[in-house]
Amino acid sequence: MTGRVLTLSLEGHPSSRLRIGQYVPRLRADGFSVEEVSLDSPKVPPSKLRRIATALRGADVVFVQRIASIPLNGLLRASRARVVYDVDDALHLVRPGQIPSTRSPGTLKERLVVGYRAVARGSRYYGSRKRAIAQITSFADVVIVGNAFLYDQLARRSRNALVLPTCVIADAKRVKTHAEGSPIRIGWIGLKDNLRELDALDPAFRALRARF
Repeated sequence: MTGRVLTLSLEGHPSSRLRIGQYVPRLRADGFSVEEVSLDSPKVPPSKLRRIATALRGADVVFVQRIASIPLNGLLRASRARVVYDVDDALHLVRPGQIPSTRSPGTLKERLVVGYRAVARGSRYYGSRKRAIAQITSFADVVIVGNAFLYDQLARRSRNALVLPTCVIADAKRVKTHAEGSPIRIGWIGLKDNLRELDALDPAFRALRARF
């Protein structure tokens, strides 16, 4: 065996599938032993922590995708495994649904929450995961981010960081062939919370429709 790899990711999440899951077969084909641990939520329950602690004892490298947890960080720092942390979203910021009340807090509760974030976290836009992400990016052996914005926000002070956009493996056997005149279909990989971002591409879609 070349080495033992432990992957920690979110079950069924597009980022987990495209940024680590699609590479697992190749790692195994190259002789790596890969153990995959999937979580239903970024909050790591005690039962999963026990399983992760057991898996860490035999791992040479642990690849953490998106998950940021203070208790998990403690396990990772205590282990002998090399830590690779991968993030392709601004998880340190408030969630999309919280943005309207963050920009313009209307109720007393919203104003108190915004004030707390500004004082305790340094900005009204920093979310609850900021501390855990700052921890893991500070001690991880490698930090991988999906774009330049995340590099500036999260990885600039890391010991070894790189920008790696999300890639899709294009196997020749999977590429579709289209007959002349057949409609072009564009796929969207995302979640309901960021579906609204497609609105910014409306002019491009209209131009494509007019041309083709």
